[in-house]
Amino acid sequence: MTLDTKRFIIGGLGLLFLFSLVLVQWTETVRRAEEAGLRGGTVEPPASSRACVDCHSQMNPGIVDHWRGSTHAATGVGCVECHQSAVGEPDSFTHHGALIATVVTPRDCGHCHPSEAEEFAESHHAAGGNILASLDNFLAETVEGSRVPFDPHTPTPGRAAAPVNGLASAFSGCQQCHGSKVGLQSTDGGVITVDDLRPDDQGMPTNAAAMASIAREGGGRPALHPGTWPNTGIGRLNLDGSRGSCSACHSRHDFSPRRARQPENCGKCHLGPEHPGLGVEVHRVPTQVDEEIEWTWFYLWHHEGRRARHGAAMMAPDYTHWHGMYEVAERFYMELIPQAQEIVEHAVQAGRRQAAAAAGGVLDGILSRPEHAWFTEGAESESARIRAEMTRRYGEAGR
Repeated sequence: MTLDTKRFIIGGLGLLFLFSLVLVQWTETVRRAEEAGLRGGTVEPPASSRACVDCHSQMNPGIVDHWRGSTHAATGVGCVECHQSAVGEPDSFTHHGALIATVVTPRDCGHCHPSEAEEFAESHHAAGGNILASLDNFLAETVEGSRVPFDPHTPTPGRAAAPVNGLASAFSGCQQCHGSKVGLQSTDGGVITVDDLRPDDQGMPTNAAAMASIAREGGGRPALHPGTWPNTGIGRLNLDGSRGSCSACHSRHDFSPRRARQPENCGKCHLGPEHPGLGVEVHRVPTQVDEEIEWTWFYLWHHEGRRARHGAAMMAPDYTHWHGMYEVAERFYMELIPQAQEIVEHAVQAGRRQAAAAAGGVLDGILSRPEHAWFTEGAESESARIRAEMTRRYGEAGR
């Protein structure tokens, strides 16, 4: 082989390699554009879903654009194929002539993807909803928050403050990723979940009384409870008894396998925002902060509290819960309250009984609120309930 021949072969291979890189980049660019809804697909919807696409192109164009760029669209899988329901399912209703359900569960996806559904059902992800019967959930719902609405605001003259949702920390810091029980509103104002419906092996409800008490909106549509839906938690407990949400990773409505493998996608739950301004802010401590309890209060609202607010705003569960409200609760109950009680005791010992009574009254008023009852009255009954539920689910070995 001559030198010129070798040069020709090497040059040809180099051009082929360069062409392959350009082709891959072009393919990826097109795919990303389609997934972002920036480039419409050329597919036509199947006959079963043509009316759906025509209507929702006007009402929800982003959903339709994402679907048009999906493998589902390319293979003729439309809206009805995923949302179709069966007579007797708790969340089914007739919508423009088609019997459908809003919630698409892994059981539904498993009709076309049986092996994937089976693998997912055996995964740790599918068990993410088990947090609902854990001490972690007790922290979020009771220690950091409250099971009833409450008013945490300092009274401000001329400004009224409405009570806040005591479960906000649990919603944003736990259930956003782990999932929760999907619930339907009942006619008596309660919530109907999988526990009430008691579905059989086929996912069909067996409790006729619960089915009869489902509240319905216009057109007979079952009313999903706003405290449980929308819900794409990875361990969501569905009405049909299945666990999980495929769209937690395969974002709807293109359900891209490629996106599900991206680190950024995992980071929705497994990553929180950084806080680089911490060192700067600590050096801006006001000069009047010179007592231990003042430092505790400063950290409570400016460190842990600020981080929790930022975590909630960025929808970052770890920084809403563990690096946020958990540390707020720890510093409040384990440091601020004991320090305040110690100050009151020292005032009594020093003969300043009037000042001690005033400070003690403020402290007692705060701790008498219902959201602090677990701290003042004890949480033995709640702990016993959690242990009983864990034993029921996992047996003695799981305790």
